[in-house]
Amino acid sequence: MSTVDTIEHQISDSDFDHFTESLEKWSGIVISRSKKYLVAHRLEDLMAENGCQTLRQLVAKAGEIRHALLRKKIVDAMTTNETSWFRDVYPFDTLKRKLFRKYEELNGDAPIRIWSAACSTGQEPYGISISFQQYLSLESKHNSSGIEIIATDISPTALAAARMGVYDNLSMSRGCKASFREMYFTTDKNNVSTVRPEIKSFVNFKPLNLMDSYQSLGIFDVIFLRYVLIYFSDEAKKDIIHRISRRLKPGGALFLGSTESLVRHSDEFEMVKDGAGLYYQRKELLAG
Repeated sequence: MSTVDTIEHQISDSDFDHFTESLEKWSGIVISRSKKYLVAHRLEDLMAENGCQTLRQLVAKAGEIRHALLRKKIVDAMTTNETSWFRDVYPFDTLKRKLFRKYEELNGDAPIRIWSAACSTGQEPYGISISFQQYLSLESKHNSSGIEIIATDISPTALAAARMGVYDNLSMSRGCKASFREMYFTTDKNNVSTVRPEIKSFVNFKPLNLMDSYQSLGIFDVIFLRYVLIYFSDEAKKDIIHRISRRLKPGGALFLGSTESLVRHSDEFEMVKDGAGLYYQRKELLAG
């Protein structure tokens, strides 16, 4: 029996429930009992490093004030960093075809501000930056107010990779066209690609737990909150969306994942169907 199998076998339902309650308190992430093996696999090394024989011991240690770093490591280990380039395609097409022009006209000399929440290893914010470059080229624009992309994630590991902007061939094969790779990346003899500086220059990465305050980020024209709400409870979803609405300008656009919806979670947005997909537009006036 492997170490992971042993750990999973030793985790009682009560210990697992104690762990999931603590994880939700620390990060908002909700995990079902069917994920015991996943938890055992992802926390095996942390348990060994901290001399913990059981999951409850690890949680107890992480709960101590002096072990804040351990809490962050646990949350980091439990974060899913599944992503790809230009995921679902239509949000990026909508930006190029419609929204970049709209917000440039509304903002005047001020840059378009976009927040990529839960940006993972950087494909989404860099994809937005690439889309802006394509928009400028398609519109033959030589003078632009520019764009500012704030990209946040709870995972220090994911953010470190995002800041590097270096991707292996497998990562690049997931959604990035060969023509994009040639134009917006430099690629070495090992087929490892690095985002070009002119694409990186528009993106600012910051650590952020979506359960914390967003006020320091400022106000945005567009927010990408894609494939992250699925990890939160209904109560947390409503709270996050409510606070997200306060970070959008009136008429600002919110993109969710293609399988996600605001139904039952918010009445602060209007659905806008556009081409092959949809986005949510913040209402001009919000209650409260």
